[in-house]
Amino acid sequence: MYLDPGSGSFLLQILVATVAGAGIFLATYWRKVKSFFTRKSGKARNLRIAKIIKMSKTEKVAGSFRDPNGFLFTRGGNFYRQVNKQYSQHYDLLMKSGLYEKLVNDGLLIRHKEVGEAPVDRMMLTR
Repeated sequence: MYLDPGSGSFLLQILVATVAGAGIFLATYWRKVKSFFTRKSGKARNLRIAKIIKMSKTEKVAGSFRDPNGFLFTRGGNFYRQVNKQYSQHYDLLMKSGLYEKLVNDGLLIRHKEVGEAPVDRMMLTR
């Protein structure tokens, strides 16, 4: 049997694609296969509990320290922004002027909703 260079190259490509496909499949589903054959330890359960506790904690977002008018914080896995008193008049003007809606509709601002979450810093709170 004779294999010309084109056929040999084609067979080599099939072999490489099969090995790569099997590797990607195993990498994708390895956790599911592994968890099927192993029991979850108490340590894994404790890590899940610790993650839940951390999610319920309130933390300021470190990257928003430069904003004098408010700051971002996380609580329960959600992001919130506290608007400080000094920005209150500007915020009210933004919301009443229609500029906020225009910027959201143009895709230049992300829509938000005001919520009644407890503030992180009550001394500076307006919203």
